[in-house]
Amino acid sequence: MSPTTTQLVIAYPSSDPTTGSPLTFNMAYYTGHHVALATKIWGPSGLKSWFVVEFANPNPFSGETPPYLFQSTLTWDVPPEEVLKAVMNSGEELGPDVVNFTNVEPVLWVAKAGPSGVVGE
Repeated sequence: MSPTTTQLVIAYPSSDPTTGSPLTFNMAYYTGHHVALATKIWGPSGLKSWFVVEFANPNPFSGETPPYLFQSTLTWDVPPEEVLKAVMNSGEELGPDVVNFTNVEPVLWVAKAGPSGVVGE
C-alpha cells in the first residue's frame, strides 16, 4: 500500500434506524449498476478497487442479526481529504440511485489504511 492509501467503507444497516424496517438489498442491481456508476464517477478521483461482503444472518457466533448486512470497501490512492471531497461532490449523481437497491441509508467511514500483509509470504 502506498502512503496515501485510503479506504472508504459503506455499510448497510440491518434495519432502518428510524422506522425499524428490515433492510432490503438488491445485490444484482448494486454490483451491476450502482458500483459501475460509482466507478465511473470516482475513478478519475483516485478510486482503485472495491469489494462487497454480505454478513451471515444470523451471525454464526452469536445467533443474532448483525448490525450491518452488507458492506462495500473501496480503496483509493489519495489522502482521506480527497476521498471525502469526491464523495461529497457526487451526491447528486449517486444519492438518488440508492433507492433502486435498498430501503436503508448507508453509513460511511473514511480511514487511512494501515499496515497489512499476506499470510505465508
